[in-house]
Amino acid sequence: MASANADINPMAVKGVSRLCQFILCRGVHLYVPIMVCLVNGDLSCQRPIYQKLVVGLVKTMIFKFNSSVATALSTFILTTGLGLWHSSANAFTFTLNKSSGTWSNVIGGYDEYEGVDTVNFINIGTENQVLWGTPVDLTSSQSGLGFTGAGGSTRQLGEPFLLGTLRHINKPIYEGTAAEVVDLTINLDLTINSNSSQSNHLAKSFAFTLGIDETPNTALLRNEMGTPIEDNQGNFIQYPLTPRSALQPWIEDVTCKYPGITSCPDRIFPLTTIPQDSVNIEGTNYTLEFVGFSNMSNRPFIIPGLTEEGKDNAAELYVFGKIIKVENIAPSITPSNKNLTVNEGDWFNFSAEATDRNNDPLSFEWDLNNDGKYDDFAGPRGQSFFEDNGLKPIRLKVSDGNPQGDTYDSFEVLVKNVSPTLTGLELPTPTILEGESASILLAATDPGADTISFLLNNNLIGQDTRTLGTRQASLDLGIFADNGTFTYTGQAEDKDGDRSNSISKIITVLNVAPTITTLTDNLTIFQNELFNFTATAFDPGVNDLLTYDWDFNNDGVYNDATGNSGQWSFTNPGTYKIGVRVSDGDGGVAMGYFNVTAQAVPEPSSALGILIFSAGSASWLYKRKKQ
Repeated sequence: MASANADINPMAVKGVSRLCQFILCRGVHLYVPIMVCLVNGDLSCQRPIYQKLVVGLVKTMIFKFNSSVATALSTFILTTGLGLWHSSANAFTFTLNKSSGTWSNVIGGYDEYEGVDTVNFINIGTENQVLWGTPVDLTSSQSGLGFTGAGGSTRQLGEPFLLGTLRHINKPIYEGTAAEVVDLTINLDLTINSNSSQSNHLAKSFAFTLGIDETPNTALLRNEMGTPIEDNQGNFIQYPLTPRSALQPWIEDVTCKYPGITSCPDRIFPLTTIPQDSVNIEGTNYTLEFVGFSNMSNRPFIIPGLTEEGKDNAAELYVFGKIIKVENIAPSITPSNKNLTVNEGDWFNFSAEATDRNNDPLSFEWDLNNDGKYDDFAGPRGQSFFEDNGLKPIRLKVSDGNPQGDTYDSFEVLVKNVSPTLTGLELPTPTILEGESASILLAATDPGADTISFLLNNNLIGQDTRTLGTRQASLDLGIFADNGTFTYTGQAEDKDGDRSNSISKIITVLNVAPTITTLTDNLTIFQNELFNFTATAFDPGVNDLLTYDWDFNNDGVYNDATGNSGQWSFTNPGTYKIGVRVSDGDGGVAMGYFNVTAQAVPEPSSALGILIFSAGSASWLYKRKKQ
């Protein structure tokens, strides 16, 4: 081990990585042995090395970094045998009399299926809770966070101290109903013991933003094409994800995202560690830094905020912070909008005001699409709209251009769904003939980015997947095989199940008379000789029953015979006009005619008889036949 008075060159320490060499270059006066431990990270610095530190000033140092082989939770814990924290010329001690926490500005927690905001704020004893989510069954409860304050500790400037206990109430809730972000305001009641030897009472609040990662416990079973598989009832088949240890890698849709023992843990993590709030003590600005979570109430041994499903960890997540000096005071935001309610597609105004103690020029940058990037709009006020319904967060960053000069705020816009508008139900013509076909066209608009389904007489006829402009669907109504009036009522339905106004149109189908297709030809018969008559006809009305009525005596009354065929004879010689009337029962009539010539039957005769008659007799017979 090197002498306390020696000045060791850090670059001469063999087997130490570049990061370790960087650590060795810090501090003055004394080299002391420290142990470097790495959680889920590069093990190149796991041997004892020498760190130059100020005697009596540093007890524990924590460095976080991103390694190519480490997860996002990789943390160096460096512990020394020294007892006190770094001090400065204007150092002071303080006593935390008590602390408390309040929750606000929850992003998420909206149940779109039920159309309700599930977020609740309650107090149970000394614990302040924020709850969210729709429980999966009646035996479960909401998920959430609880904060219980602490007190009674005296610390120096820069020394971590216990702020309180965070309890992650991790319960099974429906997907999409969890909160994503929440603000925790920690209220401190302090006694300041400054250099002036005068104790001052100070009450100050500091706001932090926490992220919430409610990870899935199951994954969808998919086929080789990546399509989810359904069971016999049409439900997607799911399978539980496999818990893993910290040494096992995360495999998406196979293992849990975070290490756990029996189930997939969820994670709570700080999104901001340096608040925008500060306090001035004897001319110097100070703020409260969020150090992290520990599993020990008397020691800031930083751990990730993980909780397995159905459990809570009130005994594990101790929240530590420290008072630090700030060189710059971030701007203070006064937003003009809080939790607006608008219709999808409607424009709304957003604006904010901000002040800066140093009168620095301020920039306003907005995140309007919830992608975490403040690049959608610049300026203190503007206009926007949302194309789809839901609970939409709007975030703002105001910066004075200096270190620690960014401050953030957010509010939510509840975008209500708007029903589509059926703009048209079009027919080629309102009147057609029996046996003709027709089609129908429906058109609708929607201010939201919704696909539109079209219904005709409450039956789905099609869907237009376009999400902008006029959406349409058409239907071939087919051939109308009978006359009558037919009413068609159209509606449009958006993806959220809301229906439009109705439009009704009537198609009038006119009757078409039958057409005689075959009829008996003109013929010649003898009197009293039976002859066959027949007729056939066609009618486009398939439901029409055709009747055939006949007129054999040409009196204009079709009551001599009925049916499409039969036999008839005439007693007297002559030419007769035969008429048939075909009726469809709807007023349609077709007429047809043919002629029948009935000849007299010749008298019986023979060659012998003719020879006997005289010439006069023969002449009489001829005349008789001519009568």
